[in-house]
Amino acid sequence: MFLFLVFINACGGQKFKTDTVPQSMEGGSSLELIVSDLYGGTEDTTLTVIRKQEALQKFYSKVNRTRKPGLKAPVIDFNKEMLLLFCPGKTNKDLQGQKAFLKESEGLLLFGIDDNSTNDKVQTALLQPFYLYKLPLDDREIQLIDQE
Repeated sequence: MFLFLVFINACGGQKFKTDTVPQSMEGGSSLELIVSDLYGGTEDTTLTVIRKQEALQKFYSKVNRTRKPGLKAPVIDFNKEMLLLFCPGKTNKDLQGQKAFLKESEGLLLFGIDDNSTNDKVQTALLQPFYLYKLPLDDREIQLIDQE
């Protein structure tokens, strides 16, 4: 019986990265990376604002089509918070650990990844990562800053 329990505890299943270190946003609000994974993003670079549970479930149903067991969607209070889903497209770089930021500009928010950060992890395989950020609810439009 003891060996059975040790075996069960040793099998962790699929692991995914989470980072709960708040990243500052101009204006005092915080941008918090809550989930990231190297697979499940889109083929093209996209930034999606998620303000409803249905949209979050739709994204996770797409991500979990090829995963057994699937990833669990985070619990979010959409009355107070919203999510930003950033997919850098097909790449061989893992941006995990790079600083994401939001800047205020003429009534809208601009989302970007700090270009000065040099901790890109180059992978041998072609990846389609996604990064899911949580931030306080805001009605302003959010746009992706051109990284090139």
